[in-house]
Amino acid sequence: MDQDDTIFIITTETFRDIKRQSTVYYTIRSKYGIVKRRYTDFYSLRKCLCKMYPTKPVPPIPEKHSFKKLISKPLSYKNDPATINLRTRLLGSFLNNLTQELVFRESIMVIRFLDPDERNWAEALKTPPFTSLPQSIFLSSPRSPLQPNPYHSYFPIPPLSLVKNFDSPLNQEFRPSELFFRRILKYLTHLHKLNKHFENDLHRYNKQLVGLGGSLNIFSLIDTTISKSNGTTLDENNSIEGVGQSVDSSFINLERFILHFVANFKEPIMELRSFCMVIINLLQYRKLKELQLCYLKRIIVKKQTRTQRLLDIERLSQKLDIALQQGASQSPTIANAIRNLEAQPSVYQSVYFDPKSYADDEDSSAEGVNNLVASDIVDDEDNYSMSDNNSINLNSSALFHEYKDQRVWNMFSKVTKNIQAMTPLERSLEIQANCRDLQKLVHCFQLLNDDVTFVSIEIEKSTLRERQYVKDRFLELLENFKMILCIYSRSNQIAWENGI
Repeated sequence: MDQDDTIFIITTETFRDIKRQSTVYYTIRSKYGIVKRRYTDFYSLRKCLCKMYPTKPVPPIPEKHSFKKLISKPLSYKNDPATINLRTRLLGSFLNNLTQELVFRESIMVIRFLDPDERNWAEALKTPPFTSLPQSIFLSSPRSPLQPNPYHSYFPIPPLSLVKNFDSPLNQEFRPSELFFRRILKYLTHLHKLNKHFENDLHRYNKQLVGLGGSLNIFSLIDTTISKSNGTTLDENNSIEGVGQSVDSSFINLERFILHFVANFKEPIMELRSFCMVIINLLQYRKLKELQLCYLKRIIVKKQTRTQRLLDIERLSQKLDIALQQGASQSPTIANAIRNLEAQPSVYQSVYFDPKSYADDEDSSAEGVNNLVASDIVDDEDNYSMSDNNSINLNSSALFHEYKDQRVWNMFSKVTKNIQAMTPLERSLEIQANCRDLQKLVHCFQLLNDDVTFVSIEIEKSTLRERQYVKDRFLELLENFKMILCIYSRSNQIAWENGI
């Protein structure tokens, strides 16, 4: 990336809306000009990019205000200087990471986000291409999200019972990558907690240095006053003053060390940890797409099997009717029995299918999928772990489509009526409906199979590339920590050598 392409967040400003609620605006400077954006604007941009490029690892952003922060500072949590400064650095890193990837740098969404003419981002989201984005990445084409296909609305929703134990030869090929990123995520999570404790210890140590330096300075002044009143000069006074100066230098060096530690190690570890979660979510997305394909295949096989059974029974029924008609022509008793059966009302009733009850089942299923994926990711109590905003949204309202068309519901509904108990008319109607559904389902299967192939290839490329990046980046951060620690130690050594 050229130097001119570097993006900076130069200032932050707080404004109050008509409801007297404060909102922080971040002033962004790029090659397109200067523009102001809120945190929610960054959040919506990333959400749109995830829908537009579902197979690409979109860089993470800091999470929203935690409940812990809301409880501890209910009136000033939005204007907390530490939170604003942290977000300023991490959001600037998010924009620069976006522009490092060609596909994001040339995206019209990113260009419009940085365009000074787009003053109101909320209004920009109401225009294309944002309005053309699919509501769910699981019911749209990953190859062309802006070109919807009506057959995607027929994609089925896999039940929760199939997700946990799902496996396949293709999924096994991605298993090593998933284990690698989960192992790195575990290490980074533990390291991040250690960094928090280490930073707190450094601040406590710095306060002790302030107290020690102040005591030595006071003692040196008192000793100097006594020496002047007696008309003598004490060598101990010079030693005390030298120690005090060394302590003051140690305080300054420690302040610098804390700043470098946070900027060059602690926060990059947070970003790397969140980036690993992004890759894990990509692998989960690929797995769910493959499960969706397998589930659709099972539905097709079941519907084909039932249709074949209906056809077999229909043929047997026709043969039986022919035989009975031939027997009735020869036997008046059989003819009279057939007339009595035809005169009686049918004791069978058609099965009523309630889409609402099925919707409730699917909502609970999708919620279970969300809990399953979230349970595999290591939780952290950090307020800025950047975990919640960077995972794939697996809620039923966003992940899966709500089937409002009765025909779509019937296509995936569970048939509970026994074939032997169906009337000839019911069998005929179901055969016709199944044949129509199978034509659509077979086309959906071909479409979904192409999507799974595309997703697997693209995510495999991304994981291989990002796997090497995570290794190199982690080693680079360790070298950074080693360097700033050596600089701090050397500075303290020089300060104490000169002071004593």
